Amino acid sequence: MRQAMRVYAETAWRRLRRGRLLWGSAVVAVLPLLVALIGVFHGRFGAGLFDESLEIYLRLLLPLAPVLLAAQVVGEEIEARTFTFLWARPAPRAALILGKCVVYALALLPGFLIGTLLTFAVAMVRADGADVTAALPHLARVGVTVLIGVPVYTALAAGVGTLVVRHPTLAGLLYVIVIEGLFASIAGVLKATAVSFYLRALAGLQFSSTPGVWEPRPSPVAAALVALLLGAGWLFLATWLVSDAEYREAR
Repeated sequence: MRQAMRVYAETAWRRLRRGRLLWGSAVVAVLPLLVALIGVFHGRFGAGLFDESLEIYLRLLLPLAPVLLAAQVVGEEIEARTFTFLWARPAPRAALILGKCVVYALALLPGFLIGTLLTFAVAMVRADGADVTAALPHLARVGVTVLIGVPVYTALAAGVGTLVVRHPTLAGLLYVIVIEGLFASIAGVLKATAVSFYLRALAGLQFSSTPGVWEPRPSPVAAALVALLLGAGWLFLATWLVSDAEYREAR
């Protein structure tokens, strides 16, 4: 399994270097920096501006970039008609999913971590030293959130893309819009279905309260565990469904 994962990972990395999706994902990762720059231009700064800039990360950009890369984890092989060669090899099919997901997550992480640091630097550029020091633990929590969120969303995108083989990227985008965007914004228990809900709790962002509506309030540790379990579940689903992906695409 390990040898097969390495082979698939190396192949995926060569494709990424030749394509444009990796650079596009890097651009996506630094977009919150523009939000912070606009805020500073209008005279705003500090931890509040940093948190507002993070909202676009956790609700849209963090799930979007993995979808652009990992949703095609199986579909690109079927579209290129290379799956016949791949499936003829003695390696487990799950190695294809695992190897590619490792590469995609590692390729995305630097951009998002750098984007987070740059956004923080811009948001705090006019703050005094005491405020910057006080905000550093919050920055650390956000860094942990990114470290967890990128692989979880990569696994989610691979799961959705393997489940919907014909139009994996479209299916992934719809999932992001409906679950991570709409459901995460609705008051009540529906937001608990979104990974971004748990990532926001882990990052320490404030939750709005609606009178008369009960909503879960997970602790940071619980939020991290649930997010990781959701990612593991989607990854398991992808490795399970890949065995008959080409037959489901043909139907």
